[in-house]
Amino acid sequence: DTACERGPVPAYPFPSEFDLPVLNSHIGVCRHLAKCHPRGVTCIALFFPGVHGGVGPCRAPGANFDEAALFPTVADRLAVLDDNTVDCYRCSWPFMGPRLEYAVRAACSVLHHALLQALQAAEQEEGGAPLAD
Repeated sequence: DTACERGPVPAYPFPSEFDLPVLNSHIGVCRHLAKCHPRGVTCIALFFPGVHGGVGPCRAPGANFDEAALFPTVADRLAVLDDNTVDCYRCSWPFMGPRLEYAVRAACSVLHHALLQALQAAEQEEGGAPLAD
């Protein structure tokens, strides 16, 4: 009974707002949008956990979930700043130790989604037609 025969090990807990499809799986995502979203957004920050998935580094000792870990804290604080122009997207894979191909495709998928959200919202504010995927 090897690890490959058992299949992927589930990642640490992550309360995603939505999932995006990636290969035969998905990536969990939480967004923290700037107050100026979409018109004033100048940057998109993507936060990815380590190989264990979940909320990322600086969890409380002995915990595998901590809403006050580094990534949720930074993203939350950026979202409430009046002069912030960064949309943040926190991500987690559904299993530990993702393959490089999956991780790269997941990152591209989240970035593509974030860019479309900002561009489509800006287009709609200006009265233009929505962008196609």
